[in-house]
Amino acid sequence: MDRFAITDAILLLGDKLSCKTGLSLIISSGKVAGITDGDLPSDLDRISLPHHLLVPRFVNAHTHIDDSIIKDVGLGMDAWDLVMPPAGMRHKAMEASSREAIREAMRETMEFMMMSGTGAFADFRSQGRTGCEDLRKAAEGLPIKPVIFGRLTIPSGYSERDFVETGKGLTPEQRQELDELLEVAEGFSLVSALDFTDGALAEIRSVVRDRGKLLALHAAEHPRYREISIRRTGVSDVTRILRHLEPDFVVHLTDANEAELDAIADASLPVVLCHRMHSICGYGVPPLLSLLQRQSSVSLGTDNVFLTSPNMLSEGAYVSRLWRGITSDAGAISHDEILAMMTLNGASALKLSDGIGSLAVGKDASFIVFDLATKNLSGTKDPKAALINRAETSDIAAVVARGIEVVGRIGNSQRTPIV
Repeated sequence: MDRFAITDAILLLGDKLSCKTGLSLIISSGKVAGITDGDLPSDLDRISLPHHLLVPRFVNAHTHIDDSIIKDVGLGMDAWDLVMPPAGMRHKAMEASSREAIREAMRETMEFMMMSGTGAFADFRSQGRTGCEDLRKAAEGLPIKPVIFGRLTIPSGYSERDFVETGKGLTPEQRQELDELLEVAEGFSLVSALDFTDGALAEIRSVVRDRGKLLALHAAEHPRYREISIRRTGVSDVTRILRHLEPDFVVHLTDANEAELDAIADASLPVVLCHRMHSICGYGVPPLLSLLQRQSSVSLGTDNVFLTSPNMLSEGAYVSRLWRGITSDAGAISHDEILAMMTLNGASALKLSDGIGSLAVGKDASFIVFDLATKNLSGTKDPKAALINRAETSDIAAVVARGIEVVGRIGNSQRTPIV
């Protein structure tokens, strides 16, 4: 069926993710061709889905899926010693793994992400152009979109004096590597602004923008970010990022202060937060409510697979419980806010919202079908509340990508997924 309608389901529609019943979703050539409460053409194939909820596929706005190969290594260690390159245990363990094994592990992770509802994800990929090509290879044939942010392998090598003078840019070798990885990646990611002088940050911004690519990085993840940045340059990493780099989004901000959060909001800079990863690392709690109060656009990510599963249902449920608990306020955050962080906001940050992030006419017919008659969800009176606070991966009846079932079945056809 290239053109068909889904009837009798509960739909989460539009940018407000409004919960609607009594409507038919018309799908044609992989797109949402219409949403109607009227009569359907008699010759239009129909799939009736009573007691099912249709939700836009999730967008995981920050991952490192290459470390899928070393799951649970170093749990309980000091996180700085565990994850920071080049000497962190994570990086040493990765260096001991073959490219083939890493590709296989990444593919398995992407298959799990598909099964748990994710349709696109932003991956900060190490190992330069080779790493980007390996992720692209691992994703071949899978109906999930990796948005790859490459990273340089050549060390920055700046002296403390270079940071004071700030004018020294990239070396010719670094510039060449940046050009080469941007040929195969959607964007460029820095570990942090600590590795580059102000002049190099400005040069990176210029190169990436000239190529029409995305730019992102970790920021204010840990108190040491501020300590090192101030020692070297006199200002925090957040200040330097806003002055010299102007990225498309920043990740973490767990250690950002009120003035920095104000500056982030004033710059309308989207933010990605990774609550479960920062909890397991002992980094603290990202400033979600402070960002929402400032009307910043916030998305959710799951970060490193080796310590946190890339399951957006788990991430949303954790965020919901965490903030209600630490504020002693059951109304501290809404289902609508969390759902937006799992779907539309991430799509917007990754410049994908023309096609995904919500169910609307003209967008991709890509969605998750939750069975509200499972033993877990049966009897729910609030599908949105159930989605955030109760739903499990086992409640997913099907995942549809551009009108094609890629997990489970909603009809009787046996079709090849569109990638």
